[in-house]
Amino acid sequence: MSRYVNAYQSLSGSERVARAMEMAEEVKAITMQGIHDRNPEFTEAEAHTEWLRILHGDEVVKAIQANAG
Repeated sequence: MSRYVNAYQSLSGSERVARAMEMAEEVKAITMQGIHDRNPEFTEAEAHTEWLRILHGDEVVKAIQANAG
């Protein structure tokens, strides 16, 4: 673990932000794949809505849907 921490601490601020963005995209891809695996009938839009629900909860998704309609 300390090797990882040392490597991370050696990064510049912009490199840390870039790595955080990469990790966030990796987590989203893994989560989206899980959603598709569990719900093969979902369209991409439905899968994205489910991803938002997992990430932010029902109330946020309902608010987004109300504002979009």
